Amino acid sequence: MNIDSSFYTQCQKAANDAITKLCGSEDSCDKIAETKIMVENPLSVVFDCTKDGKKDEFVDLNLLTDDEAKTCSVRIAGKINVEKMDFKESGLASNTGGDDEETARNRFVLDDDTETNDFLTRAKDKLNSSFDLYYSQAASDQTVKYCTEGRSVQGFDKENNFGDATKAKERFPNLLNSLQVLVGEQLLDNFYNEYYERLSAAETERQNQVKALSERLLEIAKKEAAEEKKQEQILAARSCDQYKQEPSFKRESGYLETTRVTATYDAEKDICKVTTEYYECSKRTLIKRRNKCKKWPTSPNAGRTTTKEYPCVKGVCK
Repeated sequence: MNIDSSFYTQCQKAANDAITKLCGSEDSCDKIAETKIMVENPLSVVFDCTKDGKKDEFVDLNLLTDDEAKTCSVRIAGKINVEKMDFKESGLASNTGGDDEETARNRFVLDDDTETNDFLTRAKDKLNSSFDLYYSQAASDQTVKYCTEGRSVQGFDKENNFGDATKAKERFPNLLNSLQVLVGEQLLDNFYNEYYERLSAAETERQNQVKALSERLLEIAKKEAAEEKKQEQILAARSCDQYKQEPSFKRESGYLETTRVTATYDAEKDICKVTTEYYECSKRTLIKRRNKCKKWPTSPNAGRTTTKEYPCVKGVCK
């Protein structure tokens, strides 16, 4: 008994040394904290837009027309609940053989209600292969190997299977159970942290794309407003033209008065300027009774100009 206890103490020290060598300490496994698990990035920033009457995903806003861009929203595609992945301590040594061997290799599992996902499946495989790699480094230490795989009392066990090494139990098969937990939890943390770092980066990219989309929509709105204003100005210019009048003559208190009315549309101020000009009249009028011409006196309004301004609203000046 004392021999066996002493042997266990030596084995435990060998196991602790192997754990420290691999992990950096007996309490955590920071030395493998940089191990990458995600072989691909499942996340991408996409634009959900309507094109040709159908909703679809796009990654390049520049490939969309203005009308299509107005239907877009931005989201992160490929989000996954990575915490559906968990580490289950098997309590098995790495070389158990038989039916337990598959269980020993697959220590990372997905919750039963997790939907089938290629990314999570590949991540689970990577986690398990990384676990086996690190675990085997410690388990392959010759002293540790002898302690975990060596047969109890040189082939003699409780059932008196003396000399039958195939039936004898391993001496300390669970010696590296604490290593399983350290490595497993550290790799799982690596996986979580790596995913959330990429999710954070994707969120930053999403915000940038939201800004880009907002700027695009603002430019579209400016173009549409400018086009609408242009059309209103065309209508306003036509409305303003209605105030124009050809030169006319009229007799006013013994005078013959000539007037001309012009109308000019000011697009910058969006007003219609109507100007009336009065001219000196030199027209001779035939006085039939006397059979001779009479020159009418100059109108007192001659040379006078009046201007009225009419505001234009939605293409109508009044």
